[in-house]
Amino acid sequence: MKYKLAVLSVGLINMTTGKTMYDWSIYENPEMHAFLTDRGYLLLGREDSLKIGDEVVLIGNDSQKRLGCNTDSKVIGIAACEKGVLLSMLKQNGYDYYPIRPFAKRTMTRKLKTSYSIKGIETI
Repeated sequence: MKYKLAVLSVGLINMTTGKTMYDWSIYENPEMHAFLTDRGYLLLGREDSLKIGDEVVLIGNDSQKRLGCNTDSKVIGIAACEKGVLLSMLKQNGYDYYPIRPFAKRTMTRKLKTSYSIKGIETI
């Protein structure tokens, strides 16, 4: 399916604490789910909001302008907002946010882009 999502930016999330730029933690809300797109965006919403393979277009909730790149994004991963579950899903998709061990080197260096909270969904 293809969806147009009305979203609000929550900035870059500190994966160790789950804190957003608004100083609330995604880990405090375990019924919330995170949806990873192939463009590196993390979308936060209800469990039944999206499925793997769904194509999404991000639209600013307030500005009604298209956000991100000019091409559609595809959902490639879904996880509950529980630290272990979310970090595992991210690692499976090439994003390593586990705490680094002493004298160890990160094998994956991909970083997430801005994360968004889903406020509305419309089928295209």
